[in-house]
Amino acid sequence: MEASILRRSEQSLATRRPADRTVNWGLTAARVGSGRVVARSALLVLACLTCVGASESVPGLCVCAWLRPGARGERVAFALERPDAPRGILVVDTQGKVLAGTTATSESSYDYPVGWLPQAASLAFLRFNRGAKGQVGSGSGGLLGILDVSTNRVSWVSLESERAKDAYVTETGGFVCSMASDQGTGRNGDLYRVEREGQRWSWQPLAAGDATRSWRGCLWARATSSGFKAIAEAEREGAVTTEREIWALAEDRGRDAAATMLWILPPGAYSAAVSPDGRRMAYLLWEEASDTTKVYIVSTEKGSTANRVVTVEGEVFCAVFAPDGARLLLYTPGLAPPVPDLRQFLSVVDLARSSVSDLLPAIVGASLAERSVYSAEWLDSSQLVIGTQGGTLCTLDITTRTLRKLWACSEG
Repeated sequence: MEASILRRSEQSLATRRPADRTVNWGLTAARVGSGRVVARSALLVLACLTCVGASESVPGLCVCAWLRPGARGERVAFALERPDAPRGILVVDTQGKVLAGTTATSESSYDYPVGWLPQAASLAFLRFNRGAKGQVGSGSGGLLGILDVSTNRVSWVSLESERAKDAYVTETGGFVCSMASDQGTGRNGDLYRVEREGQRWSWQPLAAGDATRSWRGCLWARATSSGFKAIAEAEREGAVTTEREIWALAEDRGRDAAATMLWILPPGAYSAAVSPDGRRMAYLLWEEASDTTKVYIVSTEKGSTANRVVTVEGEVFCAVFAPDGARLLLYTPGLAPPVPDLRQFLSVVDLARSSVSDLLPAIVGASLAERSVYSAEWLDSSQLVIGTQGGTLCTLDITTRTLRKLWACSEG
């Protein structure tokens, strides 16, 4: 959805798209060629991929992307880009009232909402800067900030020396951050645990990167009675291929963090997402020959075997667990300009029944300024919040298929 984001297929698109194709998405785009595609870390909350690259948004287009609903579904934060205004974040309530927002500091920077702190009036976000050629590499990183919605003021968690690729908000009000690469040492970026100590923030190493392994981000984290545990994703450069690894991290008071690799994902697997209780993980696998996407679920216990839940037609970019863990949101955005062999997709999988409900007709049949789904997230376990390519923010009841407009770029 570097979103959630996004929370978008995170595997190298070079293996799945013809060379030299540009795919617009979110506030940025991905240049697809024979080399590696620069993509943001798998996030956290929004278990989607956001590819970062050189192209600008389509002229005249207003995009709502990287949606972050509050924990109780009472407000939504989203990244907004339109040609006539600076990039930034807006926060609206469920009646569409604008509560607060941020404004990027320059034309080359943009803000990306990370998630809500336990005190629901505070939103964490990352501020990235495009380089001289308009590109944001995985090594560039961003500054981590907190927006107080009640006062509309921003405070900063990180300094210039602490540049994060991605961040996961913990229930204690801290973060797990994957850091930008250190070109001086050749390390691919470490994973840090960030906690407030009085009036300052403490940055403590959780897992170290090295010459071949890069920590992409934290998928899930919780405090325990004796410390802290997390599930994180790493990328390891092999001699022939790049492997995606899933690790369990445990930190006991007074001891160094212990890391256990749970699995290496199958070649081509992407969009890893962990359930809210931390017990299951979902991932996607697209097969080009049949143009189908297989959805897998696996227990987060070491040695568990993945089970295929459903197979759907077309290429799905994102998988997101519902807050109650009972359903999985699947979607592919409608891109502008369109990619001929890529169709937008919006469905919900009932994991107990292994059934799929197609929700796209509710969007396409609506009287919106633009009927392409650009970003989607769970508002609560029965409703989605959707941002369209035309700059409309709406909610969708997955049972009644009732669509309700919250906010529109044309009216904001």
